[in-house]
Amino acid sequence: MSHRRRLLIFILVALIGGVWWARRHPAHYPDAYIADRSATLWSATAQVRRQVATLGYGERVSVLGRAGELMEVRAADGTQGWVDSRLLMAPALWSRVGQLISDARNMPVQAKGHTRTISNVHIDPGRDSPRIFQFGRNVPLVVLRRHVTAAPSSGGEGGRGGEEPASPAEEKSDLEDWALVLYSSVSTGSKSASARAQPDAGPAFPIAGWVLSRFVELDPPPPIGDYVGAAGRRVVAWVQLDTVPDPAGEKPQYVVAAAKGGEGQPCDFTSIRVYTWGAQRRQYETSFADNRVCGRLPVRVSQTPAGPEFRFNDDRSAEHAYRLVQTVVHRLTPPGAARKPK
Repeated sequence: MSHRRRLLIFILVALIGGVWWARRHPAHYPDAYIADRSATLWSATAQVRRQVATLGYGERVSVLGRAGELMEVRAADGTQGWVDSRLLMAPALWSRVGQLISDARNMPVQAKGHTRTISNVHIDPGRDSPRIFQFGRNVPLVVLRRHVTAAPSSGGEGGRGGEEPASPAEEKSDLEDWALVLYSSVSTGSKSASARAQPDAGPAFPIAGWVLSRFVELDPPPPIGDYVGAAGRRVVAWVQLDTVPDPAGEKPQYVVAAAKGGEGQPCDFTSIRVYTWGAQRRQYETSFADNRVCGRLPVRVSQTPAGPEFRFNDDRSAEHAYRLVQTVVHRLTPPGAARKPK
């Protein structure tokens, strides 16, 4: 038997053995979860194809194979087809999504607002973090935290999806703000007037994650936002302290955190103010203002027999504590006294 013939026989046997082994040991892919409000399941990878089904957010699928950016999956009801791999989440990421929602529900709400535009939601602050959802326009949200990350060198976000490109001024900034937000029909409540102008019902399930802060428009109580703006600052957070009686109905009183400047500031806020209701003038009045703080969210409010108290930590983790007694704010911690939060 010639050397060439032996080589051909060896190659043929190897091919047959390889096919047999592949059938006995198929490639294993983990299960995955749908990461968008809806995902289309296609019959094939070719351009000429038909829609097999539409899967909803969080649906679990079995992954059967991959072809480029498409994954072949099988839904819980047995329906099989191809879906965009960018719309799938691995089980580990899905577990983190659930934990983040659970954590967010226990965080104190700092502000309410709505999305200005289509906004990608990330599991961590930063454009390189995995995307876990995409909000439409005018979706009502609550804001829980702030974080600053390095801005990309270019305007694009690599997998940015529907997010708008940054303006030229924003592209030059080395830092950008991210907001941890929560959407749920319970936490957001009714929509603001601006959001109702072009309503978006939002998803039918809770979503928590990080979005670019400039894509979220805050909706502070009308007079409070005007007062802070007149002082040359922008509202960062506001929390209701209590309510007081008025002929027109109960009036809430607020502690408000504000800041100057744009994105990338080292402090979450640089001003803390308390607005109380003046019964005689029938308007809000500034009962307290400190414009020399470097505060970190969250601002925490608690109710005590002596009156509502609010606390926050500064950039050195020192706790600042105050109590509102009628219309007077009393400092509970001496200036500069460092006390770690409980």
